[in-house]
Amino acid sequence: EWPTVVGDDCVIGHMVHLEGCTIEAGVLVGNMSVVLHRVIVRTGAIVAANAVVLNDTEVPSRALAVGTPAVIKADRARQSEIDRGVASYVQRAVRYKAELRRLDG
Repeated sequence: EWPTVVGDDCVIGHMVHLEGCTIEAGVLVGNMSVVLHRVIVRTGAIVAANAVVLNDTEVPSRALAVGTPAVIKADRARQSEIDRGVASYVQRAVRYKAELRRLDG
């Protein structure tokens, strides 16, 4: 009923559950977090590992959502953490393309 939309330059951690929510560009969603229906996570925000963001919540730009249920902490997201996560995945993609080989051939 509600689409899940993920913007550009995001980091979506391992075992994250996104359910009918919008993740704008440049967001970090930490490992094992849950983001539920009609949530909007604005550009430059961070959802901390293991956080549960409940239905109809808006996480403002540069805010940190932490806890279960998530509490929003204004202006606590560090852009450097998001940038480091994005760069790490881009570097891995380049490295894997260059170094990995098929096992069936």
